[in-house]
Amino acid sequence: MADVPCSGLGVIRRKADLRLKKNPAEISELPKLQLEILSSAAKALKRGGILIYSTCTILKRENEEVIKKFLSLNENFKLIEMKTLFPHIDNTDGFFYAKLLNDVSQR
Repeated sequence: MADVPCSGLGVIRRKADLRLKKNPAEISELPKLQLEILSSAAKALKRGGILIYSTCTILKRENEEVIKKFLSLNENFKLIEMKTLFPHIDNTDGFFYAKLLNDVSQR
């Protein structure tokens, strides 16, 4: 499980102080860190293992784009499932997760 640091914009309705704490420069650096953490977690995963990547944001650059980049660099991983939960649709905070398989057939 890689529950990475993120902008937290999916939970901003519950944590209004995030509006004051986050700055654009900090947020723009997060995808690089998220990819590094995901890549490190992937190295520790056994063959055939499942890796979950999650954030509490709805920003594509921290979610779908990180997964897309990770998959382009790690051909032995397959995307099994990916979902963004939106407050106004799913009646929950904004969250994202991707379920990845370390596919032994690709080694």
